Amino acid sequence: MIAGKEKKTILPLIFCCLIVWGNPGSVRADKLDINTATTDELTSLPYIGSRRAEIIRDCRKAQGPFQDLIELEACKGIGPDTLKAMRNDLQALGGETGSTPSAPVGLKEEKTSPLKSAPGDILILADSDYFPALLKKIRTARNSIDLTMFVFKTTNSSNNRPRLVVEELRAAASRGVKVRVFLEESGYDKGLNETNRHTAEKLRGKGIEVFFDSPGITTHGKLVVMDHRYSFVGSHNLTHAALTYNNELSLLIDNSALAQTLTAYMEGIVRPIAMTLQKAP
Repeated sequence: MIAGKEKKTILPLIFCCLIVWGNPGSVRADKLDINTATTDELTSLPYIGSRRAEIIRDCRKAQGPFQDLIELEACKGIGPDTLKAMRNDLQALGGETGSTPSAPVGLKEEKTSPLKSAPGDILILADSDYFPALLKKIRTARNSIDLTMFVFKTTNSSNNRPRLVVEELRAAASRGVKVRVFLEESGYDKGLNETNRHTAEKLRGKGIEVFFDSPGITTHGKLVVMDHRYSFVGSHNLTHAALTYNNELSLLIDNSALAQTLTAYMEGIVRPIAMTLQKAP
């Protein structure tokens, strides 16, 4: 086990393999594919109309094909209630058409593929690829989710991606998954403390365990371990900018031994916080 209060660089890694994903699962003939539908086709659907059809078209053009309908909430003007209504008529099949943002060779084909891996696989998650991959793994987690973040910044905006992560974590906890979140508590940055405690309050409302490190140390890791098998390791903090706009790079590693090592690392650097959260000094 790695000592909790020692300043160490987490497992420098050199990786050489990139997993190729397969084909999406079920296809519904009675639903429009949001990645290939024309503006006129979208306009003809209930709850969409010409304005939202244009928003979807522009968002698709700017960001590339949608991997999951939940990504629509990142489009300005489409909120959770609207998305819930539109789900009856839409599906995201990862269409071949439309503009796809530039990406390094070897990564483009992953943008529209489902998340699959076998023991030993390593998947590169560049930039905005991280967000849908994280959501998919949270939704399929069966036993445990352990998450460490330097910054976990949520807002009340319907387009805020970290807020969507919170919702998925709460849903996982509701179905019996043990969820633990480990956050940084700074000895000098009051704004950071307020940000992390704001998110902690949202998380603890659903019974999720939340822990902070000591103000005397800095926990700068960005780690997620699920089911003692899958590890997300890299540069992505849980901020809207990191999940949407920034040039970030993380890895998803399917390796039980690594997952156990990272879980032990997280447990060693934190301390439980009180049931009643206090404001950062």
